[in-house]
Amino acid sequence: MPFNAFGGTSEALNACTRVFRALDRMTATTRKHSAVGAWIVFAAGVIALILVLHILLVLIGANPANTIVSTDADWAKHLAAWFDGLFTTSSAKWNTLLDYGLATVVYLAVGRLVAGLVERV
Repeated sequence: MPFNAFGGTSEALNACTRVFRALDRMTATTRKHSAVGAWIVFAAGVIALILVLHILLVLIGANPANTIVSTDADWAKHLAAWFDGLFTTSSAKWNTLLDYGLATVVYLAVGRLVAGLVERV
């Protein structure tokens, strides 16, 4: 068998080339799915940011009549609707921290789980 400049046979070089091309095709599809997974994680992160901002604004006692505070409160209330009133303590601030904090953790966990499933497909 003839040798090439790399010190091996041309058949071995062709086999390596085929393997690298196959890996290249697999990596290209993985990149596409990884981008979708990254967008899912990003969306969950934005939702978590809105919820955490609401928690912080409630804890520091921000003026609820302010446009920014009321808009964030409206968005957070819609995003955490299933968790609103889940915990009842003697303090409204503790209720907000527990309800919206749990919603934040769930959104982040589910977002990461869905992104992982999308990346596997």
